[in-house]
Formats: sequence, C-alpha cells, structure tokens
Amino acid sequence: GSVKLDLAAVQIITCPEFDLTDLRAYSPKQIIAFGSILKGSSAHYQLFSQEGISIIQADSLPMLDDPKKKSLWIALKQMFNI
Repeated sequence: GSVKLDLAAVQIITCPEFDLTDLRAYSPKQIIAFGSILKGSSAHYQLFSQEGISIIQADSLPMLDDPKKKSLWIALKQMFNI
C-alpha cells in the first residue's frame, strides 16, 4: 500500500538466490528481494539497476529491525518516486 501497488500487480517468488534470467518470464521492471540475493550482488538496502531492472535487496521480513526498515523505506521511495 505504501508504494501504491496491490497484490495483483506483484509476483512473489521465494528462493534464497536468483538470477535475472530466472525472472525473465515475468518481465519485471522492479524487484524487491526479501531474504533473497541476486547472484553476484552484495548491495543491500540501496536501489541499483541491472539490465534495466530496478532492484532492492533486503533481509527477510522477520530480520528487519527499525534501522533496516528505515534504510529499506529510503530505497523504496527512490524506486517508486515517492
């Protein structure tokens, strides 16, 4: 709700590690990875782009404490121009 998307506009995938080729069938424009890592990337809580796709990686939801939530919110605001 904070980024003005509903569940119909979201694809949820659960895997510990992913590659963009794994997600091509979904044609993502943005990826928010909770507890999942893009192969070859170590960036957390910051917006970055790869192959024209905006990506944010964060810890799994149960691991998010207040400082991590704040960092995630900053990255989400950048991603969604809020």
